[in-house]
Amino acid sequence: KGYCNFTIYDPNDSFEVVKNIFVQLKYKDKHKEGYALHYMDDCKNKLWDPEYAAYNKAETEMDQDMSIVYREYQSVLKRQNAMDFGDLIMNTVALLRDHPEARDYWQNKFKFVLTDEYQDTNYAQLQLLLLLAAPDFNFFCVGDFRQSIYGFRGSDISIILSFQQMFPAGKVVYLLKNYRSTKTIVDVGNRLIENNINS
Repeated sequence: KGYCNFTIYDPNDSFEVVKNIFVQLKYKDKHKEGYALHYMDDCKNKLWDPEYAAYNKAETEMDQDMSIVYREYQSVLKRQNAMDFGDLIMNTVALLRDHPEARDYWQNKFKFVLTDEYQDTNYAQLQLLLLLAAPDFNFFCVGDFRQSIYGFRGSDISIILSFQQMFPAGKVVYLLKNYRSTKTIVDVGNRLIENNINS
């Protein structure tokens, strides 16, 4: 019982932490802080902790350096009792995966799970959805694979494209009327989409 008391770091907070780590590691003139943030975000979207990343995402010297930054970054956040956005999902997945009593509690708490913007789902988010929705998988996903052009937060278009293969009992309903755009805009968009071999 009780509640968790921790700080959530926004991108500016994370940037400041990385900037200080770069100074300590003497990376300031060698690498860009933005790349480190992208590297760590990508790792967290794949549920890779610093140790796993050091062995699986460190083929180049740059990535080897970034895996060290990632390790130091997570150490700082732990000392500060803080998490960033990627940690919120990654740690929740770890909690539900590794602690059956927590998993059972939350699976029984929600009988139905709604996921919006499903085309923007990444691997970590999919694992969270699966853990929350099990064992009955009563979930409702809303999305449009044709809007997956952005790669938002590591989204993986194959997740929405393989929906029926992953969930054979699921039913797909197509909403074919557009209430937000004019016919001209919809027609131009559809002509562009026709060139997508995966659509």
